[in-house]
Amino acid sequence: MVLVFFFLVTTCQRNRVWSDEFTLWKDTTLKSPCNARSHMNLAIEYNEKGNTQRALQELERALELKPHDALIHNNFGIVYIKMEQYQPALKAFKEALKLTPHYSHAHYNLGTLYTHYQKYSDAIACFKKALSFKPLYPKAYNNLGMCTIFREGMMKRLSFVKRL
Repeated sequence: MVLVFFFLVTTCQRNRVWSDEFTLWKDTTLKSPCNARSHMNLAIEYNEKGNTQRALQELERALELKPHDALIHNNFGIVYIKMEQYQPALKAFKEALKLTPHYSHAHYNLGTLYTHYQKYSDAIACFKKALSFKPLYPKAYNNLGMCTIFREGMMKRLSFVKRL
């Protein structure tokens, strides 16, 4: 009977930890402070909650533990975009791709950043690269189509201006 009560209490405590992603990753980083993945996932949760400074701190810790992890660099880029710091985001995505050239999400994110700068040809190249590694990537298809439309519209406007 005592054993059953012990397991009941333990299960209730663990259920609280698993109640949401944030609580889970916070608990995991406390119990495994040298786990880079848990710091990165906690950073994602902080970023989703709008706490970009804490997200950067967690990513810094993850990078200390695993400096050559493309996912960590990619997540730095995502946080920097949320902070509207586009140059550090560009650097982070490029570093992720240097570490893992076939990383489709980093190609996609870099393409999205190029779209922000209205560099549609560069964005199109990134989306095509992402699709070459992950053919079933709906967001990449969508952005590829939008950039193609924007680029074609820009080309038509430029040719009209040249005729004037």
